[in-house]
Order: sequence, then structure tokens, then C-alpha cells
Amino acid sequence: MNEIDKIQNEEDRILISDAIKLADSGFLRASYIMSFLAGIESLKRRFKELGKKDSGIGRISTEIRNKEERHESIEKFVIDKAKELMLIDDIEKSKLEYFWGMRSVY
Repeated sequence: MNEIDKIQNEEDRILISDAIKLADSGFLRASYIMSFLAGIESLKRRFKELGKKDSGIGRISTEIRNKEERHESIEKFVIDKAKELMLIDDIEKSKLEYFWGMRSVY
């Protein structure tokens, strides 16, 4: 079993596979951005699933969708809410924030 096969969610697996293909093809910046977006999309899916059972989390999912419809950036919001709901810990939050900050630099 390779590392990709350990990813349980099919959508996550596809996005990470695409990021690896980009890196293998020399498109390193695109791979970096795709990797970051894969993490954000995974968290968004978790909010959506959890929102089916918890109306408070459902409101967060709705707010994310509304921000996207208004073409607002949602990445920092998703990271902060994921930490607030303990979907990620302090170290993971720091890593995602670094990833977020460097996506325009790398």
C-alpha cells in the first residue's frame, strides 16, 4: 500500500494525486497550491458532514458557501473554524497558516 492509498476520502485522494502529478511534471508552485487547497477542501467537507448533525457547524458550512458565492477568500476562515471546533490542533493550524501565507510567495 502506498501513501496515497492511506487517504480514506476519494475526493481527497484525487486532489493529492493531482498535486503529486503536478510536482512530478515540474509544476511545483501549482502542486504547492493544489496541496493546500486539498486540505481546505477536506476541512470544508468535514464541516458539511458534521453540519448535518450539528446546526452550529451547519451555519459555518453555510457561511463558507456564502463567502464563496461572494468570491471572498475562505481559507483563513476555514482554518480558524477548524481549530475552534478542534478538527485540527495548534500545530496543524500553524502549518496550515504557514502554507496559506506562502502560497503567494512560493
